[in-house]
Amino acid sequence: MTKITTIIFDLGGILTKESGPEIDQELCKYINADLKKFKRAFNKYKRDLTIGSITLETLYKKVLAELSVDTFSSKEITQKHIELYKKYSTERDQDILDLITLLKNNYTVIALTNTEIEIAELNKKNGCFDPFYKTYISTDLKMMKPDAEIYKFVLNDLQIKPNEVILIDDKQENTNTALKLGFNSIQYKEINQLKTDLNKFIDIKI
Repeated sequence: MTKITTIIFDLGGILTKESGPEIDQELCKYINADLKKFKRAFNKYKRDLTIGSITLETLYKKVLAELSVDTFSSKEITQKHIELYKKYSTERDQDILDLITLLKNNYTVIALTNTEIEIAELNKKNGCFDPFYKTYISTDLKMMKPDAEIYKFVLNDLQIKPNEVILIDDKQENTNTALKLGFNSIQYKEINQLKTDLNKFIDIKI
């Protein structure tokens, strides 16, 4: 069995809370929009947002136009989005932080995250990426999970083989791509399950 050298963490839904549903619901109340129509308009541009082709502010300009909402500006909605993100998603899970600290004694621990330009800048400033040896950000790379190219980029950048890696992600589509490429992969549900699954792969017991 090949020795594990690298452990990759997703962020939202693991280290921080996945806040998308709460943000969507509160934004719709804020602008008095139908949630289904809002999400349908948002999802049209989500890929461009995640790979950094557009900013949140540009996305909301398009969404407001599609919903025929003219009582708010895209700048106001973006500011509200960031305010809600700070409310729901900036607190870090201490159990995950403690696990990362432990793993760093024996492994290279990195982060691989899908995000948005404004949220990436916020998290750079607030130290969210500091626990990791390196963080790979979708908007910086112009790539996103679950596309295979972003996983291959990380392997090439770190000069490692997929079977040396454990990828931890809360979304099954992301762990599935990793498995197809030869990674070891764990879909995160909760901390005790993660520790149990990690113990199947690593030398140290946690």
